[in-house]
Amino acid sequence: MRLAFWVLPALFLGCSEDPPTLQASAQPTTFPQGSSTTLTISTTNFELMSPTDMHAHLTRALTVAHEAEEAGGSEFTNSGHYHVYLDSYEIDPILQGYQTSQAITVHGAAGPHKLIVQLQGEDHKILQPPVRVEIPITLTSTSG
Repeated sequence: MRLAFWVLPALFLGCSEDPPTLQASAQPTTFPQGSSTTLTISTTNFELMSPTDMHAHLTRALTVAHEAEEAGGSEFTNSGHYHVYLDSYEIDPILQGYQTSQAITVHGAAGPHKLIVQLQGEDHKILQPPVRVEIPITLTSTSG
């Protein structure tokens, strides 16, 4: 019976032993300044949620997390959204998204850059450890 006691709480809380993963790509990877590329995002062990779904889920999450606090854990580390940054994740994101395919307009100097896609929890906190992918892109000059 003790085994069942320890297994059932993990199933009830929806905890995953495996950490979230992220795959991201952009198409095209070379395009003019101020133009768009299409991001394609996929995750495992992480649910991308729309703001509407996230609000309802977060309301429920706060209740369950409070109840689960005594058990030492919460089920809400594997859902949220992603932020996209240009060249550095230490600046404001250029996009916050939850869709698996989304166009993004990129402004920057002509030359090589990187888009950084990072998973964020429902509360906008960075997952620990951080889950991020860098996508090399090249912006071309719009002047002739």
